[in-house]
Formats: sequence, C-alpha cells, structure tokens
Amino acid sequence: MIIWDHVNDFSEREKAALAWTEALTLLDPKADLGALRARLRAHFSDEEIGALTATVTMINLWNRIQVSRH
Repeated sequence: MIIWDHVNDFSEREKAALAWTEALTLLDPKADLGALRARLRAHFSDEEIGALTATVTMINLWNRIQVSRH
C-alpha cells in the first residue's frame, strides 16, 4: 500500500513527483503513465519533469548496477 498518497504530510506537487518516481522505479505494465504525466504537468514545467525523470532514471540505474554486483 502506498502510504504517502493517503496522508496530508505531502503537498499535491510532492505526491505527483512521488507517484512519477514510483512508476519509473517499479515499471508496472498496467500503470497509466499518461495520467501520471498529466498529474505532473499540473505542478511542474516540462523542464522540471525532464530533470525529475533524468534524476530518477540515474538513481535507478545505479541501484540496478549495485544489485547486479551481489
């Protein structure tokens, strides 16, 4: 269960970023990426979405490389 999406500790902007991060990390084939992008666009510019996507992607790459070394 995703807790962060059900509490008031995060702003809608933060929740949009967390949802995008989770989608890029878990790679669920059933995820509606279009809806997630729309949610992001309500709070972030295209440049910010690009930077967030690049950051999440790089961290996921480093994590996967590290996992492969065990």
